[in-house]
Amino acid sequence: GETNFTGNLDVTLQANYNDQRKITWENRLDIQFGFQTTKSDEKRNFRPNHNLLRYTTNAGYQAWKKLYYSLQLEIKTQLAPNYQKNTDNITSEFLSPLEVTVGPGMKYEIAWGKKKKFTGVLNVAPLAMKILYVANDDLVKNYGIDEGKNQKTTFGPYITLNTQWQICKQISWTSRMKWMSNYDYHIWEWENTFNFTVTKLITSKLYLYPRFDNSNERYRNLSRFDTYMMFKEWLSLGLTYNF
Repeated sequence: GETNFTGNLDVTLQANYNDQRKITWENRLDIQFGFQTTKSDEKRNFRPNHNLLRYTTNAGYQAWKKLYYSLQLEIKTQLAPNYQKNTDNITSEFLSPLEVTVGPGMKYEIAWGKKKKFTGVLNVAPLAMKILYVANDDLVKNYGIDEGKNQKTTFGPYITLNTQWQICKQISWTSRMKWMSNYDYHIWEWENTFNFTVTKLITSKLYLYPRFDNSNERYRNLSRFDTYMMFKEWLSLGLTYNF
């Protein structure tokens, strides 16, 4: 119900190593930052609506063909602070929260089709450790951490699936799926990016992101399914240049 202008920055950096024998090492840094104008907020003109800094690394040792022993680490936080509308009350900021997930497991490399247009990596860690850290003492209760503490540690299964599919020359689909649980709560998220090549210079991108999270006890006590679900989407049209 409010007209606004929105801008999005989406950067992905990858550095991968493969000795063509036994060892693989994959590194990925995701930077996603978006903002929108907020006329109804009298204290600030812009508000973050896409706010992510995430680093993922996976080291693998070949067990059999495309199956590897693996150790995966994910570090995730956000770039800019977020405030309640028309107040100076911070709801989240850099390192509040900070999520660190690490787990040993098995990794399977996927390559389907004659030209291997569908590729991906499935990583399964039966027992992973997740550390949730909140640097700002005023925000610890928002993330289910006991008062007087700044972090909590949980254990449980951790599964990720990253895929890429070149559907046709003009359309590609990149997907990242993650599920983690401690058998009491569940966190599931699925990022989908569809890239459309309109011309050599003009491209379009569709981003779809459903997420389920019932890890916060305060929301679980409400016993309402819709409090656990989040869905984010955006469609953009822009210019591209290959060199």
